[in-house]
Amino acid sequence: MESIKCGMYALMADTIHPSNAPKYLGLALQSFNNKMFDTEKDKARGLRLSPEEYYTHGGFEQWKSDKILMVLNGGTTNSEMNKETKLPIGDLNRFILQLGKFQIETGTYYSPELVNQLTCVVFLGDERVFNKEKYPDFDQFLLKFQDIIDTFEKDRSYDSIVKEITENRSTVYEDWIISIGGKRNEFLRSFLSQFEDYK
Repeated sequence: MESIKCGMYALMADTIHPSNAPKYLGLALQSFNNKMFDTEKDKARGLRLSPEEYYTHGGFEQWKSDKILMVLNGGTTNSEMNKETKLPIGDLNRFILQLGKFQIETGTYYSPELVNQLTCVVFLGDERVFNKEKYPDFDQFLLKFQDIIDTFEKDRSYDSIVKEITENRSTVYEDWIISIGGKRNEFLRSFLSQFEDYK
């Protein structure tokens, strides 16, 4: 069976000059790498790893051979808290919290030369997140089930049918979630759609 490829995503603060980006990216990757060494030590000592630790460690081992890296513009960085929302003001700082809700392991770098602001966040995503040709979005996946589409009124648009099926969490939608690797990947596909390449 063919292994599932794994990619490393990097969210870079938009205030970082492109000439400094490789340094901050390298330091965030090293932070992630250090966590994987710690996981390896835990395995060697016979400690039980959580399912997420197994997933992340296995993905990291796959990534080392695939070497797929996607650097995206992560927006602003500011760790100060918004008094109303009780969330960090910076985009990048809020993104870490969102990734944490899905127990997605991250590597980070806070730059001492920039008053310890967050400059880069890295995390893994397997190809079911980024290979839309092999693992299509739900609206394309649904085309395989023309018989279900045919049960809707003929005057409805395809988009409204997709929306209704998605909102009602039909069996077909759940099948799609399974096909893309579960809720973690469903979140990542949606989460990553807001970013542009870092330039």
